Amino acid sequence: MFPRGTAPGQFRRGPGGVGGGGGGPQIFFGWFFSGWPPPPGGKTQTSPPPNVDCGDNVIIINAEKIRLTGKKMTDKVYTRHTGHPGGQRFASPKELMAKDGRKVVEMAVKGMLPKNRLGSKLYTNLYVYEGGEHPHQAQQPTTLEIN
Repeated sequence: MFPRGTAPGQFRRGPGGVGGGGGGPQIFFGWFFSGWPPPPGGKTQTSPPPNVDCGDNVIIINAEKIRLTGKKMTDKVYTRHTGHPGGQRFASPKELMAKDGRKVVEMAVKGMLPKNRLGSKLYTNLYVYEGGEHPHQAQQPTTLEIN
């Protein structure tokens, strides 16, 4: 007998979680992503199926307060390509944070997700904001303060 299949409608989504640098002046990158936020894929559930998006929405506020340890802010390099010949571009986290404070956090979460269609779907469950305000108050998300 084969195990019963899972369909996208079988799991109920939670209201999501809000976390970020509410209390202190800065949060270190590794500490933030080691225990929280919960993965957007639903791995904290009792029996997460690997082929279905059953995770909660994740809302991260105060993304501009996240810092990297050591010299990673200037020495780490993010590489992208424009698609044109000679279009390889390099940027440090410091440059990315100056342009858009959310970009480094979004890239870190995207790197943790599977590299397929399910990963793209899970990425849509992530919402990152620079300030302390977000437009998701109507969903009554749970709050987690990180010191």
